[in-house]
Amino acid sequence: MFVMVAAVGVLFIPSSSAATNDQGRFKVRVLVLTTFDGETQPWLTHEQWPLTFNVSGAHGPVRCQKDGVCITTTGEGKSNSGPSLTAILDAPNLNTISAYFIVAAIAGTRPDAGKDGYKGTLGFAGIARWVVDGDLGTHFDYRDVTPHDPPDVRHFAWIPLENYENAQFHLNEQLANKAYELTKNIKLANDATAQAARNLYPSQRGMHPFVALCDTVGADNFFSGTHAADTMDHIVRVRSKGAATKCTSEFEDPGFANALRLHGKLDRLIIVRTASDFETPAPGQTTVELLNSGFPGYIIATENEYRVGSKIAHYLAR
Repeated sequence: MFVMVAAVGVLFIPSSSAATNDQGRFKVRVLVLTTFDGETQPWLTHEQWPLTFNVSGAHGPVRCQKDGVCITTTGEGKSNSGPSLTAILDAPNLNTISAYFIVAAIAGTRPDAGKDGYKGTLGFAGIARWVVDGDLGTHFDYRDVTPHDPPDVRHFAWIPLENYENAQFHLNEQLANKAYELTKNIKLANDATAQAARNLYPSQRGMHPFVALCDTVGADNFFSGTHAADTMDHIVRVRSKGAATKCTSEFEDPGFANALRLHGKLDRLIIVRTASDFETPAPGQTTVELLNSGFPGYIIATENEYRVGSKIAHYLAR
């Protein structure tokens, strides 16, 4: 299997001087990547962004602080995240040669570990070591599966089909480990709405938001339900050859990772995903009822992606 691995030559090296112009280009030291306005809002609320750069082909402007910490909203889905970041990387008015990139965004998580997954909770933050694309491969409709089909088809309605070069991305683990060490003791937001949703699950008793090192899967489908979650857990295991454990699910990170891979910058990517919703229903709850319950962890998830992401971003820009 082809596995894209981030080079480990780039460690956690903070900058010591202010951002400067390079032949008219603004030097970006850290670029925070959010995917919709709700994820961006805590950053705009808590901090000032006096500089704005418009980039042709990007979903939105790049807002910056004078020390080179910047933020942009890329739009949701891989078809937005990859092209928008690519436009910024190639922008004539920005110098991203030595920039770090931090995804600060929300995600789904399992309320229990299942067989191959990870038990998160609403508001927790997962810092990724691996990014896996959950779409690539062949997905079957369970109604078409027969008892004579191979085990992966019978159990997960999926086979990898090919070893796509953009199916999995191994991030810089030294960078992820340092980001975790910086943030593992941060006080994270929690609220009564999230706690009420946790109380529906026996597996969530005593749980509260925390920071963890684990892995993420990105897919264009907003999946919901135990079978779908089990399938995504399995895809992450297969694509990473057993090295990764899915703890968050989202729409954009394979797009971000591939854009940076193609620009030789995958080793400078940090992914922080905070959980806004559960992937699987509570006892006595149907999958449709789960889906219709919305995002009970949304408020704390958007606040916590800021708390964790900003700690990392300002450390890197020192």
